Amino acid sequence: MYNPYKYTAVLAFLSVACWRQAHAAGDSVPVTSTCDSGLTRCSNVCLITKYSNDNCGRCNRKCRDTEVCISGRCQSFSQSCMDGASWSSYEHKCVCSTKTPYVTFLRDKASVNFEPPTYPKGLIHNVDGWKAAGSAGSGCAIYDEGVAASGYSKFGQQSFRISNAVTSGCFGDQAFAKPIAGSVGETGATADVFPVGVKRKNFLMQFDIRSAVPNAQQPGLFISVSPDRGDGSRMSYLGFSDTANGLEVIFYDVEGKTNPANFVSEVIATGLDRSKAHRIRLTLQVKDGPSNDVVKVYINCNLVKVGTSWENYYRYDTESHAEQSVRIVKTVLFRSGGTAAPGTSGNGFFFDNLIYGAY
Repeated sequence: MYNPYKYTAVLAFLSVACWRQAHAAGDSVPVTSTCDSGLTRCSNVCLITKYSNDNCGRCNRKCRDTEVCISGRCQSFSQSCMDGASWSSYEHKCVCSTKTPYVTFLRDKASVNFEPPTYPKGLIHNVDGWKAAGSAGSGCAIYDEGVAASGYSKFGQQSFRISNAVTSGCFGDQAFAKPIAGSVGETGATADVFPVGVKRKNFLMQFDIRSAVPNAQQPGLFISVSPDRGDGSRMSYLGFSDTANGLEVIFYDVEGKTNPANFVSEVIATGLDRSKAHRIRLTLQVKDGPSNDVVKVYINCNLVKVGTSWENYYRYDTESHAEQSVRIVKTVLFRSGGTAAPGTSGNGFFFDNLIYGAY
């Protein structure tokens, strides 16, 4: 049975140099002849088989469309529904609650619905703690983003809209949600100028996403969303694109301890109906020491990917030599980078029902 929450795609390896310019699977460079300790070479890619949906436990062992790879074993979606969801034996997937999502276990949290009067239409820079200097004209580019009427009843009156009509290679001038009071990070995680507050070990970000053009493809549309410190120090990554077959979601993590970092990508959803809202959740559990963080991604309340974080990029890649350490997380970054798609101007994606925080 076709399942839009998984896609058996070939994983792509990205060097850091290519990563800065790439935004979709297929932008790859050759790998070395040997893999780092703990990784296995499958289809010319070095990866952690206990996390790979296409190489679960060993090369070419693909999980079914209703399974996700956990600890090297394919596990049914029915065993891993998101809290507040229920298993549908008829649809063979987890089904989200119709109620507005509210994550009760977060100890330090923020919840944003982009409604007035707190969020007026227009620029979001300096509104309720948000930072988006570029769109306000004080960055590398004037990005196409802001609070706008979504025309979608499930999103209320307004949502956050963003496209990649304008892009840049910059990070600190993009859209950052208001930071939480504390942070998430390992014992030695660095904060730069950002207040650490009470530091915890788990971060969650959750939101609903929908195309601003529900009845047609927006060619070239791509936006990434990441847990972040507040300056582009991303600790994980989700990318959202609009393809001929519907919306697509890609996940990147860093596997192994190589320099340059071994960025591994996997398309974790394809063919998502662009006319509907889709609930996305990413959780990040940090653990002291290298190669042990755990990231989980849920789409429409189904656990579709277990992977790791970007901690080893910051530990071992010399591109991070000025601050060779893992980073704390305090916020969510919405970024328009890579190749610009001018035709998406004024449209792109709507984001709403945003919840994030530490626990």
